[in-house]
Amino acid sequence: MKPKIKPARSLLFTLALFALCSCQTVEGVKRDIQDIQLPTASSLSAASSASNKQLVYTGDCPQIEAVGELRAMSQFINPNRPTDSGLVSRLDITDLQSICSADVNNVTVDINILMNGTIGEAGRGAKASYTYPFFVAVTTNKGEILAKEVFTAALTYAPGQMTQSYTEKMRPVIPLKNGENANKYKILIGFQLAPDQLAYNRQKMAEQEMIEEATRRAAELAAEQAAIAPPPPSAPPASPIISPIVLSPDATPAPTAAPSDKIYIGRPLDITP
Repeated sequence: MKPKIKPARSLLFTLALFALCSCQTVEGVKRDIQDIQLPTASSLSAASSASNKQLVYTGDCPQIEAVGELRAMSQFINPNRPTDSGLVSRLDITDLQSICSADVNNVTVDINILMNGTIGEAGRGAKASYTYPFFVAVTTNKGEILAKEVFTAALTYAPGQMTQSYTEKMRPVIPLKNGENANKYKILIGFQLAPDQLAYNRQKMAEQEMIEEATRRAAELAAEQAAIAPPPPSAPPASPIISPIVLSPDATPAPTAAPSDKIYIGRPLDITP
């Protein structure tokens, strides 16, 4: 039995399997769709009712990850020449919040996908609506895709509005065999990108890595130079401060002895021969 993924806002859904990039061939898509066994409304209702009675929290949850190079979708006037001035809109996956629960046969994961939308220079002005296809896939730890569904995030901007927050709620249900641990599975999330959009994301990621590497290297170089630099010279000792003598205007200077006009001649010495 294949894992089931459904938006929390809907009980019925259409399952479609696609490759991680939209470069998959039409024949490949046809083969994937032919392998799908769509559940009936009654079976979904019964499964949901049984799960609600038996749900028990477990710490053995699947790993959940937003694929790095598929975390953002940018739309340009000219997709072949993406520029800042030609950016119409952009949507980024900013965070994932999740909790899982399990019964004897399944593990159910409730996921909040937090996104942030931005209007570019080329998209400013009147009211506008944009759609962004994104996928939720269940894989093994080795990367084998077991199920993958594509959904659409739709954002509408009022005139003059530049940013918008958006949250999508998903609920993948993964069947478990007896004694199987749910952490052997992974849930991958990302945007369904065209080849030019994927190339743009990879270019931006490479540029960011170069900036981070240059910043890290500059910090290391500064630390090395600080370690080998001689200590700064110590300051010379301060000179003593001599206070000037201030005389009062009424003070009378001490008299100076006048030179004597007398010449003192000593008496002669008696010299005995």
